[in-house]
Amino acid sequence: MRPGKRFGLSAIEKSDIWCRWKAGESLHEIGRAFDKPHSSIRCLLLPRGGIPPAARRRSRLALTLAEREDISRGIASDSPLREIAQRLDRAASTVSREISRHGGRPAYRAHVADDHAWDLALRPKKCLQASTGPNILERLQRTSKNCLLVRVSRCGDHLQKRYGLEIKTAMHRIGEEVD
Repeated sequence: MRPGKRFGLSAIEKSDIWCRWKAGESLHEIGRAFDKPHSSIRCLLLPRGGIPPAARRRSRLALTLAEREDISRGIASDSPLREIAQRLDRAASTVSREISRHGGRPAYRAHVADDHAWDLALRPKKCLQASTGPNILERLQRTSKNCLLVRVSRCGDHLQKRYGLEIKTAMHRIGEEVD
């Protein structure tokens, strides 16, 4: 184990760790090979149950980097959105959303947009209740009293950490006090 600061593992190192694990090496052997404590190797393997994650790949429906480059060139040549979309054989709304999502015409950069889209595709995503803020329960109370069950178990931890809300039960009826 190297003294001082601890550094994370690169994607190549993680892939190698999964290969070694699959080959039957112990946590200690893998840790020695990467000059890491076995506990850090365990932290990588444990959340997946020892099963390597599937390789990430884009949906066939998502825009490719080449298409984003074409959009960028179209913007640079002041082409209308419909013309850019026609060249790509995509809907004009797709091109419009892509440009507006990544800074608009003046700021659109294909590589930045592609990296951002790749990052947005990661799972798990933040649930809607957690992203709308701490007043979600008050808004729900105004809309429907005593007739809606709210499921907060998935977002409870996030709401508690970010906004200091106390979530005591997984489900409760709107308008009732939670003990």
